[in-house]
Amino acid sequence: MKNLIFALAIDEVQANEMVSPVMELIQVFIPVILTLVATVGFIWCIVLGVKFAKSTDPQEHQQAKKSLINAIIGFVLIFVLMLVLHIAFPYFLEMVKDVSKF
Repeated sequence: MKNLIFALAIDEVQANEMVSPVMELIQVFIPVILTLVATVGFIWCIVLGVKFAKSTDPQEHQQAKKSLINAIIGFVLIFVLMLVLHIAFPYFLEMVKDVSKF
């Protein structure tokens, strides 16, 4: 089944003209976003680690520990997903080129 973009396109050239700028934009921004996510996640984990270390009340200590664990899990998930997107992007480009040939 053809993609909606390609269904609306008249021919392969028009489809490539529609998709190419978007794919190039994504390809440029993936490394930038990956770096930004890594930096923000690292800084946030340090802030939460300091909060965890400074907490004196057992309830604050437990809350800071939960926050730190959740931040690390979220950071790792986002980073892994961005990395997978960065690795899989060339295959997405090939898939788009193959679909446009039909």
